Amino acid sequence: NFLPLPREDNVFPYIFCLCKNYINLCLNGDFMIQESIENYLETIYMLKLKKSNVRAVDVAEEMGYSKPTISVVIKKLKEQGLLSVESDGDIILSGEAVKIASHIYERHVFLTRMFVSLGVDKETAAEDACKLEHDISDETFERIKEHAKKVLE
Repeated sequence: NFLPLPREDNVFPYIFCLCKNYINLCLNGDFMIQESIENYLETIYMLKLKKSNVRAVDVAEEMGYSKPTISVVIKKLKEQGLLSVESDGDIILSGEAVKIASHIYERHVFLTRMFVSLGVDKETAAEDACKLEHDISDETFERIKEHAKKVLE
């Protein structure tokens, strides 16, 4: 179910997918990445911001999934080179995974704050931000940030 990510020896310059479950994320070359992968990476990233040692059980608790489900996903993410797991179970995101996760996390935080500033309650704002953070283009997101700066000046 996961689309292979480009590696140095296996670069996919153009991948087109009309399926709504995939989005185009342009970081180091164009490739498609499944939204659910972004959610897992973002969750691990957010947990790492709170504490240094993050294990599969932490991800399972945060996301509300069973540990076996998370273990399967972590195995697939390891195979794609997006993370590694230390002998003590600590999950380490690769550099590419950190780029993906921080990209999504920035959008989540900004959009949530923006919605709250418009009068939306925190829970709804966070839920709506989570929906948009994956689908909004880089261009649109940058224009929203620029507009927000102008309004706040």
